[in-house]
This record gives sequence, C-alpha cells and structure tokens, in this order.
Amino acid sequence: MVKIYSIMKGFLPFLFMLCCTQKIYAHEGHDHWTYAPVCIKKSTFVHLQSVLKAYEEVYHLLASKESDGIEASAKKIMEAAQEGIQTERKGDGCYMMEHVFLGARELQRAETIQDAREAFASITSELMPFFISWPNQLKLNAVKLYRCKDDGYSWLQPEDSVLVCPYTSDELTSCKHIEEVKPNHK
Repeated sequence: MVKIYSIMKGFLPFLFMLCCTQKIYAHEGHDHWTYAPVCIKKSTFVHLQSVLKAYEEVYHLLASKESDGIEASAKKIMEAAQEGIQTERKGDGCYMMEHVFLGARELQRAETIQDAREAFASITSELMPFFISWPNQLKLNAVKLYRCKDDGYSWLQPEDSVLVCPYTSDELTSCKHIEEVKPNHK
C-alpha cells in the first residue's frame, strides 16, 4: 500500500505536467495565443495584396455604414484567396487563405450590415496572425492594425485613412477606445 502511494505521489505531478502544461492549439499549424509565425510563399504574396485591396474596399464601405458594393468586394476577396490556396497548397499560408475565403463567402452572403461586420471580423481574425508575425508587412502594405477596446474587434486600415471603427452600428456613436495594435517581437 505504501509502495503504491509512493509511486502515485511521484506519478501525479508528472501526469499533471504532461497534460496541463502543453500548448493547446486552435487548429494544426496555428497558435492563436502567441501568434506563431504564419509564413506564405513569395508567389502567394501577390494574392494576399489582392485580398487586402478588396478588404480595404469593404472596410471603407462598413466605416461609411454602406452595404452597396460589399458583395462585389467579397467576390474579389474570394477569388484572390482561391488563387492563394492554389499557390500555397499546404501549411499556415494555405490555412489562412482557406479561412479568408470562407469569411469572404459569408461576407458575400450577408443579408444585413451586422452579418457583414461579423464576416469582416472573421476575415480580419485570419489575417491578423500574419501581420503580427511579420510587422514589416504592415508598413509594406501601408496598413495599420487597430482594435476597439469596447467590443474587442480588430481591423486593418490604410495608414492614410481617418481612424474609423467599421463595427460601429449607430451613425451617431463611434468607438471611443480604439488602440493601434503594435506587434512586438523580441
């Protein structure tokens, strides 16, 4: 009995360490807690830029509380993401492009401006790890990453644009607590 107790006493901390200290990933290849680097091929970069161009169109439409044109911009995002998927084929870049495509499909199907905002948020959440991984890409693509402290949503916005939260639902109100997300790498 004492021998079993001694073995269990040494085994339980080992079991706890083994089970409870491992990182748990949301899906293979991505660590949403620490933003493991998301890498894409150089050939995929051109498709990412096309995604960003159409993403900016959607941003401007949502920021101005308009929905006309969102469906066409969503289609552009889908087409660019599909090209990225064909170029990437596997890995983090492929995963990112697949989920950008899915978000764009939801954006295209959005029936209300709120549905469009939710789809836009999902696209942003898929693009964020790339820009967190490679902060120089923010500057290279002339965009900044912002987050609304009130609702927790993030978005990419052209550097030269007036700061406007695309998630604000009422024209009379605007986000009061917006912060620029500045990736910090060691």
